[in-house]
Amino acid sequence: MNRKPELALQAINDSRSTLLPGPLNAERRLIEARAWNELGKPDHALEILAPDKSSEATDIRNEIAWRKKAWTDVGPAFEKKLGDRWKSADTAMSEDEENSLLRSAISYSLAKDSKSLARLKQRYSPLVDKARQVDALRLALDGIDSDSGVNPTQVLSTLSQNDQFSGWASRAKEKFRSASLKAPTQPTKPSKAPAKRQG
Repeated sequence: MNRKPELALQAINDSRSTLLPGPLNAERRLIEARAWNELGKPDHALEILAPDKSSEATDIRNEIAWRKKAWTDVGPAFEKKLGDRWKSADTAMSEDEENSLLRSAISYSLAKDSKSLARLKQRYSPLVDKARQVDALRLALDGIDSDSGVNPTQVLSTLSQNDQFSGWASRAKEKFRSASLKAPTQPTKPSKAPAKRQG
């Protein structure tokens, strides 16, 4: 979470054990894969994630595809993550949902998939007015092209470096907080009564 992937890998390597429970090992694999991706080795990260079908692993795969600029894959992946969210227009989107919508729209635009972008705009426009990132979402749903006055590279860099990581870090912190609240506390041993004085 401190953006120090080398130290994360070192901590994982220094604490490897065959005695760790399965869920904890799965968490460690996710952190290791994210660290390798941060270090510019996405293929190694994908290899670590190969057997993992969890939503967290899917998020990392989507992030890797985003960084590789595999726009034809990224657009559908983030739209799929949103599911039927567009049907609940009365409820404001979460930060994670807004970021997924941004990535999907930008990816469709850069892949020149105007049909998919038009579908996304038709479905999600009613939700944009209630969003935190109104201007960014409107721009993304309208399409990014050479005449828009917007530098797609800057937009992509900002999203990749900030939103995606921040969203993961927030979820991870919340998970750690929940785990610490549920952790059983060790009962304190009763102190021995002082010995009575003679006399």
